[in-house]
Amino acid sequence: IECPLGGSVVFHYPSGRHDVVAMFDQKHYDNCDFGNSTQLAPFIQNDQFESVTYYHKCTTPGQIDYISCSVSRHCQQFGQRVMVRTSSSINTHDEVSGEWLIHVQSLDRILRLLGQRSDPSTGFLIFDRGYQTEELANQT
Repeated sequence: IECPLGGSVVFHYPSGRHDVVAMFDQKHYDNCDFGNSTQLAPFIQNDQFESVTYYHKCTTPGQIDYISCSVSRHCQQFGQRVMVRTSSSINTHDEVSGEWLIHVQSLDRILRLLGQRSDPSTGFLIFDRGYQTEELANQT
């Protein structure tokens, strides 16, 4: 995945099923070896919410982060891992004005992350997931 500089990659998963771990390097990533890894979002059973959301910030141009799930054998058996490269040329904001940039594909992805669906009987848009807390909403 290529992440724009200043952007985030969102990990959204059912509570009590996964975690998010930064692998030490590509060799550890390739072998699903969690030695020297760093836990980014812990495995938690959250009775208050059905799901967990972690925002991985993309702040260093050209950096590659090797991320995986360390629960059970999710990395080895199910390939639950991803390489995130922070772009050196694509930004989330205009470098001159400082204004945030957004385009149709980004907006579509945001709406899907929020669980956008349409109620056929009313035509209303419903966002099943939304943000779990005001703090998470303000981070985005």
